[in-house]
Amino acid sequence: MVEVSVICLAYNHEKYIEECIQHLLSQKTDFQYEVLIHDDASTDKTPEILRKYADEYPDIIKPILQKENQFSQGKILTSEFIFPKCQGKYYCMCECDDYWCDDQKLQKQYDFMEAHPEYSACVHNSVLHDCNNGKETLVNSSETDRDIEMKEVLLDWGKVYHTSSMFYRKEYANRPKEFYARGFGDYPRAIYFCYVGKVYYFADVMSVHRVNVENSWTTKNVASRDPQDVVRHYRKVIELLNNIDAYTERKYHDDIVKAVRWNECLILQWQDNAKEILKSYRDVYDGMSKGRKAIIRFKAYFPKTFKFLNNIRLRGK
Repeated sequence: MVEVSVICLAYNHEKYIEECIQHLLSQKTDFQYEVLIHDDASTDKTPEILRKYADEYPDIIKPILQKENQFSQGKILTSEFIFPKCQGKYYCMCECDDYWCDDQKLQKQYDFMEAHPEYSACVHNSVLHDCNNGKETLVNSSETDRDIEMKEVLLDWGKVYHTSSMFYRKEYANRPKEFYARGFGDYPRAIYFCYVGKVYYFADVMSVHRVNVENSWTTKNVASRDPQDVVRHYRKVIELLNNIDAYTERKYHDDIVKAVRWNECLILQWQDNAKEILKSYRDVYDGMSKGRKAIIRFKAYFPKTFKFLNNIRLRGK
């Protein structure tokens, strides 16, 4: 009987997918697990690689191969194509340009969740590997196992844990519509886990997340140099937060307001309106790092010089 379903998303991951699969297969467990890999009509050799591993490990590797790209048609890949095929009582995730670096990961998380029914999920620390320069940093600086609080997820999600560390109960796979946002699911999913139960954090590093991956969604969208694209993204985050605030009956209202104001500041930065940050968002500004504060002051008081220097920097890339 399958106890854990591993959910993977693939699209043109030919360069990385074999390493990902090999690490998934190396897990040492005393229970059965399955790996469902959804390929969204890749144009490289990703489907061919998946077929090879499915033939070699038919009880574990279970590909879902699309003939047409579903994401571009507005489909929610997990809930529409993957969740209905999952057999496990627990779900976890690993996108195919990431990989797990601890062969005890599944066993550790499974044992914890079996012993603690009050927890909706458990997570762990991860390494961020920059594909541009090879630099590696930790997602979370904390070296202590502990519970994750809603406040830190709302206000500092990117420094709490990565999606490749998530291990959660099947009943929390599908979320209310207020916890969905087109194009990014990690943040609302993390908020939802804190809302429906407790979330435990292991300080152990058990996965590696590649950043600045060529052709990834984040590289094309969140890291886009088109200000309009970036502004649209942050506005979607604000809409999501307001929907969650209403759904949870303002239970986390003060922290949601702080998160909304932070995203509003990000929009102002991309709209070259740093003066408004200094004027109306002093509370947010005071909580920023020294480096970010310096950039905002420079943009506010010397906008033409900042734009000129930034254009030189971009041309040099």
